[in-house]
Amino acid sequence: MNHIIAALLIGLAVSSASAAAPTTQPDLPLVPWPGSVRLSDGAMPILPASRIIANDPKLTPLAGVLADEIFLATGKRLAVAEGARASESDIELALDPAMPGDSYHLDVAQHATVRGADYNSVAMGTATLLQAIQIAGPGPAIRHLAIEDHPKFSYRGVLLDVARKPYSIQTLKACVVAARMYKIRFIQLHLGDENAWTFPSTAFPKAGSTNFAWAGGEKPVVYDLHELKDLVAYADARGVTFVPELELPGHSGALRGSLPEIFSFKDANGKPLPAGIINIASEQAYGALDTLVGEAADVFKSSPYVHIGCDETGTEGTEKYPEVLDLVRREKLAGPHALFSYFVSRMAGIVKAHGKQTIVWEGAATDPIAPPRDVIFMPWVGGSGYARTALKNGYRIINAPWGVKHEYFDPYDCNGFDVPHDEQKLLGATAILWESPQELALPYVRYAAALRNEPTFNPDAHRGLEDFLTRQMRVDPLLDRLEHGFTLEADGLLPPTVFNRHDPLFTKSVTLTLAMADQPGRVRYTLDGSEPKESSSAYSGPIVLKASAQVRAQLFDAGGKPLYYAFSRKYRKVTAIAHDAIDATVTFSREPATAGPGPRGLTDGLLAAGDDYSDPGWVGWSGPPMEITLDLHRAKLIRTITPHALNSGGGVELPAKVDVLLSDDGTNFHRAAALTRSDGLKQRGWYVAEINPPREARYVRLVVTQQAEWTYFDEIAVNASLPGPDFIHEAMGKPITVVTPPSPGYTATGVQELTDGYVSNATDFKNVNWLGWEGKNIDATIDMGRPTPLHEVGGRFLQYVWAGIYIPGQVDVLVSDDGKKFRQVATIHTPADKTSRIIKTLSVPLTDVSARYVRLVAHTNGMWLFTDELFVNRRKEAE
Repeated sequence: MNHIIAALLIGLAVSSASAAAPTTQPDLPLVPWPGSVRLSDGAMPILPASRIIANDPKLTPLAGVLADEIFLATGKRLAVAEGARASESDIELALDPAMPGDSYHLDVAQHATVRGADYNSVAMGTATLLQAIQIAGPGPAIRHLAIEDHPKFSYRGVLLDVARKPYSIQTLKACVVAARMYKIRFIQLHLGDENAWTFPSTAFPKAGSTNFAWAGGEKPVVYDLHELKDLVAYADARGVTFVPELELPGHSGALRGSLPEIFSFKDANGKPLPAGIINIASEQAYGALDTLVGEAADVFKSSPYVHIGCDETGTEGTEKYPEVLDLVRREKLAGPHALFSYFVSRMAGIVKAHGKQTIVWEGAATDPIAPPRDVIFMPWVGGSGYARTALKNGYRIINAPWGVKHEYFDPYDCNGFDVPHDEQKLLGATAILWESPQELALPYVRYAAALRNEPTFNPDAHRGLEDFLTRQMRVDPLLDRLEHGFTLEADGLLPPTVFNRHDPLFTKSVTLTLAMADQPGRVRYTLDGSEPKESSSAYSGPIVLKASAQVRAQLFDAGGKPLYYAFSRKYRKVTAIAHDAIDATVTFSREPATAGPGPRGLTDGLLAAGDDYSDPGWVGWSGPPMEITLDLHRAKLIRTITPHALNSGGGVELPAKVDVLLSDDGTNFHRAAALTRSDGLKQRGWYVAEINPPREARYVRLVVTQQAEWTYFDEIAVNASLPGPDFIHEAMGKPITVVTPPSPGYTATGVQELTDGYVSNATDFKNVNWLGWEGKNIDATIDMGRPTPLHEVGGRFLQYVWAGIYIPGQVDVLVSDDGKKFRQVATIHTPADKTSRIIKTLSVPLTDVSARYVRLVAHTNGMWLFTDELFVNRRKEAE
């Protein structure tokens, strides 16, 4: 059995002895970490005769769920029984109403018992039991243990933005499985926004009829009512609860657009009036909203809450609308400025009448009409400190962290306000995934949201980020089996503690080996990110990756039907460089705002795993100049000092200036070099300071002056050779000319960069490797220097729909012997791709073609074209 599956659970030898002294700080892969854990020697085997006993009929659905999960994890199919007496190696599920709410106990000895205050509490206990199954050894077993657990906060959630990007029911079910595993109780669905309304209303079937795609991709569609109810039932059975969010009165363009007769403001003649909000002065609108809230309350029966939005709402321009003035007069309001606060209170009453509690975003108006005190606020604006105001005014809050620095965060740090630890009105916290395609949803829930959830579940554990990542890595294969029916064990990955990230990273190669329960079916896979089909390559042995690859895999039954949820994971190769500052001690004059791998990450010999500031390995600062000091531990002869910085979106730019200073004693520093932003641009982010003549020093200090809001570094190298090209082909270094130069601001280091072999690893057009043309063809000619047999010609292109950048639909390939007379030898036609952000390599194979000059013409569609490399005869492992 491979070492990763062997570590699926305990990593400790299972002894047949018993009655040993309990261990209170065990090495168990439990996420989130429970309140109290005690281990004893011995283990309970899971046998073919083992049963899952539902002590109460209410727990029978959970017993069935657990039976399926244990089968996927171990291959053992356990029978489900109701009300039977537990025998040896059975698993008993029991309710105990006398226990505090949300608490559960898990006891494993001769048999296992999960006892909880209610259904959801027992569900949490079974998730812990699953993580406690040891697969290695003679057979699956659970270590003898006793766990007492109770989450600190009742609200532990994650938000999925299903209005801006379409999410299938299958994707949402996969997110439920991950949420169950990590005890994330609530999944908030952002069901409507400017572009789409996705809730299926029976009363208003036109709602959502005008949906359109947001920033490219597919448009979200209205969910099927029966499928949505089935999804809710699926989650309820697993102890996970969906919270509907009907975003109002702003962010409601799709609802207004599909039902203007109800939700638009009108003049005295009934003519629609412009407004960025629904008509919150209309009785007809309130009647319709009452109906919609009632429908949502019926579909999401298990949710205690209905979220009504209320963020980023402006009533400006509506003050003199007839309906507003009529409402002010009729309700005796203080004036039109009271309209928004009237709406919040009116909607809170509607929600309460349907048996639910109202949640609103920070931004909901509280003046001049204060909402009822049972309204719950979600402070979300980074650094606003609004939680203080909400608590002072007597409202309960749910922390929606947007401006906190650390993913493994303090739940009491509420966007700039440190909530007192004895504050009873803090209900918990939620993680938020805005505006992202559905393929990012499951990874977000199982990693980022789980990371936020652990300190929310148990803020007193204080086990920290590295400990969390180590435990989660050991749970990962189990969750893979539950989601996909199999896992791909990976040998050769960097430990997650290297970059303090879960991402699968490697420096040389990684070997993927299939592991799954004994069930029929074949796993088929692709390595280019395309959807696996029944005709895709079938797994027949270990898969060895030597370059970054997006692996997607699917289990198919004998008839070719896909089973479970498709496996998708990007394995990224990290560039390692040798230099004389590796393992130097690094200190900062002020702490980074984005810690990344921390100080050690700047001298670990590993570059970041990508060219986006969110990629593993980057450390970032905002604000004024700062200092970074390296202690090399002894004096070394220094020839070059080379920090590596990032140019990216979001206000991340190469530093304006980097001053390099040296010292023998760490106190007295002398300037050795001064570098500017142009120096960094020339070397794609590398600021090369040549120390001439070389001199000995123990300490190196960088004084960094920022160009923009943010500066990011991933390595500070001493006496290093810069990494070579990463996209190898025969046109590398060959002269290249273009008919039309790139647009100002997107010229990189010049057109010669198009054949330098260096490419971007980010769909970020501000990366220094991309060159862009606005509304013009890319017409480029490469001089190969001599007649060259041509086997493949192409280029790498960017699509970033939000910025108006698209993959070219047509690329012509022409060749010439003299550079004057060209003949066309191929055309690359590329169908439109709705993916909002993607890098595509477009190429064409050629036979019996030889020429000195190669010309590529990428045709514009009137928008932007971006490329980072044009190539001839690519070496296949380059991509």
